[in-house]
Amino acid sequence: MVYRDTDSDFKHVCLFINTFDKMSRSMLYSFFIFILALLLIGIVAAFGREGYGNYQLNKEISGLKKEIESLKKNNEELSGLVDYYNSEKSLEGEARLKLNLVKEGEKLVIISPEGQAVSGSQSPSNTGKKQFSNLDKWLGYLGFDKDFKR
Repeated sequence: MVYRDTDSDFKHVCLFINTFDKMSRSMLYSFFIFILALLLIGIVAAFGREGYGNYQLNKEISGLKKEIESLKKNNEELSGLVDYYNSEKSLEGEARLKLNLVKEGEKLVIISPEGQAVSGSQSPSNTGKKQFSNLDKWLGYLGFDKDFKR
């Protein structure tokens, strides 16, 4: 029978287990560090994505606030114009401008394109220029009337 040294075999087995245990612990530690790194990268990416989304949202909100201010200003201007055009003063001004309305005691003066002034007592037809109706003007423009001059 061959005598084996069990103590020596035991040392070899313990050495093998101890080496495997050290290697296993080292691998387990590395794997744990790797998982933590992945988790940290995921958390940073999630916060980064959320931060960028908030930045875009705030940018859109500030643009909309500027648009609201612009629209409020435009609304105030239009409201002022509506108030002005609803007033008697604007009605009188438009009547004076477009209809040549004059108050009592005022005189109307019209300056013709030739540079002559026509007072309120004279009508524009008294200036010596021949007046044509709209139909005569169209006929003259189309070449049917020889007396019409453009």
